[in-house]
Amino acid sequence: MNFLEKLFGKKKSTKEGKPLTLVEIEKNFSKAKEYFEQGMNARDNDLAIELFERAIGLNPNYTIVYVNIAKAYYTKGNFEKVEFNIKREYFRKSIEDVYSIHPKVEDLLSKLVTLELAFIDEKRKDYDKENNTNT
Repeated sequence: MNFLEKLFGKKKSTKEGKPLTLVEIEKNFSKAKEYFEQGMNARDNDLAIELFERAIGLNPNYTIVYVNIAKAYYTKGNFEKVEFNIKREYFRKSIEDVYSIHPKVEDLLSKLVTLELAFIDEKRKDYDKENNTNT
């Protein structure tokens, strides 16, 4: 199994149910990167989120995209979507892949995710106070 096959996994397939060829995988990878870059340059959060979602549709293991979707929702004040994107299955799967690199990485990443969620919760409380809302 080569790098791109490992990155995208074997379960990706065409509409006919056939496994993707290496050429198709490479095209998806390139297009996902293109969508990600367009999302990073988007001036509108809604457009950025749409482009990031397209990137994830082509490459569900593109961890940095989940982080940037969460940031876009944070800017919009949608803390539920921030938390959802931080916890998304493939984001977690990608972190689990990193865990296998070094034993201490797991502990550090676990602490990082815990801190991120605490930060989001604190910002949600601040937002609620400023807007006199209870969620």
